[in-house]
Amino acid sequence: MSSEESDGEYVEDGEKVQVFRTRGPSWRSARLLRYYAILDDQDRQEKSMKPKRGIGRRIRREGPPKDGLFLPPKGVARWMVSRRWLQETETMRPDLVDALRELVVDDPEQETD
Repeated sequence: MSSEESDGEYVEDGEKVQVFRTRGPSWRSARLLRYYAILDDQDRQEKSMKPKRGIGRRIRREGPPKDGLFLPPKGVARWMVSRRWLQETETMRPDLVDALRELVVDDPEQETD
């Protein structure tokens, strides 16, 4: 699930640093965002142990959600989709209710914490 990205130069701790800002779709739930954050932390730990090549990696920062209406991919589990986003979308776009029901999968086995 690719996110919109942008590069830029920002000031952090008094120094200019190159930052890679990602913007994910607004339908992602808080639980899914926490899961992605755990994966990102693990990736950063693994990468910190490896020697850097070239100018090194850019610092990655999470940005605000993408603008516009983006639907989740077909077969996405319900826990991955924000309940608030679902309610707002169903209220504002009643024509998408059936499409959303086809995209989001209710799998009780995946709901365990």
